[in-house]
Amino acid sequence: MTKIKKIASKKKLYRNKNKFRMTVFRSNTGLYVQVIDDNKNVTLASSSTKSLGLKLNNMKSAELLAENLSDVLKQKNITDFYFDRNKFPFKGRIKKLVDSLREFGFKF
Repeated sequence: MTKIKKIASKKKLYRNKNKFRMTVFRSNTGLYVQVIDDNKNVTLASSSTKSLGLKLNNMKSAELLAENLSDVLKQKNITDFYFDRNKFPFKGRIKKLVDSLREFGFKF
């Protein structure tokens, strides 16, 4: 059932081809974020708690990940994109990541 839900949500997201897509993957040990251009099928920016060398996987690491990703996105002049949470519920670390990115001035 979750695979059907994931496909249905992707169909809604792919309607908007004018914006970039920020996708999130959450595991027990880390949080991974990518900003993707679906028109060119290219990853524009990526960051993870592993690449930052963070040992803990908690709310503070989500804030630090958002800070690092915001620096990368501002260097590439990317400010407007939509959020693809995959199958993960919008709570906890994912919500903290998005809220932190909004504080840095990004639009969803």
